[in-house]
Amino acid sequence: MQPASTLKLVTSLVALETLGPAYSGRSELRIDGEVSGDVLRGDVVLRGLADVDLDAQALQRMLERLRLRGIREIRGDLVLDLGMFRPGRTDVGSAPFDETPEFRYNVIPDALSLNTYLMHLEIASNGDEARVAASPPLEDVAVVSAMRIVDRDCDDWEDGWIHPEYREHVNGTIGIRLVGEFPRDCSA
Repeated sequence: MQPASTLKLVTSLVALETLGPAYSGRSELRIDGEVSGDVLRGDVVLRGLADVDLDAQALQRMLERLRLRGIREIRGDLVLDLGMFRPGRTDVGSAPFDETPEFRYNVIPDALSLNTYLMHLEIASNGDEARVAASPPLEDVAVVSAMRIVDRDCDDWEDGWIHPEYREHVNGTIGIRLVGEFPRDCSA
């Protein structure tokens, strides 16, 4: 018998016992260095405290608050502090939970998960070609479409979805190739 959603009760109980009933996840943007004029000579530290709502807009608002403090230039690094969860990723080296790692429910909890570690894909077909745009764009990650165009209702576009092909290249770049089928003259 598969436990399904009843496991959420166990997870919730552990979270309540560990964090307490009033805990609310958050993220903090801190500076580690000296400000001279409008220049920060040091690092900006993004500290994750299990904020499930941290997205690109929230990060942008944090950076805008730095600007309000007068900081216009940063001469340092962006440091990601994932120290809240120890060990950080207990899933590394484990077998996959199921055959659909791309679905939202399979994202592993983390102290800092910007956009829940998901990439948003816009797919649009015109004629015999499907184009794809990834957001946010990631340096050294290329997403391309090799999807076959079919005559199908746009609402049923997921019927042709196949898990993308993934390749890590020798030079450190990553290639993601969308395969499967996509309806003609549709977008998703």
